[in-house]
Amino acid sequence: MIVPMLAFDAEGFRLGAGGGYYDRYLAKYPVKTVGICYAECRRTQLPHDAFDIKMNCCVTEQKTEEF
Repeated sequence: MIVPMLAFDAEGFRLGAGGGYYDRYLAKYPVKTVGICYAECRRTQLPHDAFDIKMNCCVTEQKTEEF
């Protein structure tokens, strides 16, 4: 599943719109997730909660990272 984001971090967590919709869906229906984002939006660490679900990988214009 392609997941939208505003930013992502080195652990595979993403910053979305803040509603938690994707996290709730993925908790109920676990599938592989791929984020697509600009490399400049990568951060060392983003705040996250226990219910936040990591992406499996993220594709940028520079590389593909697996988490």
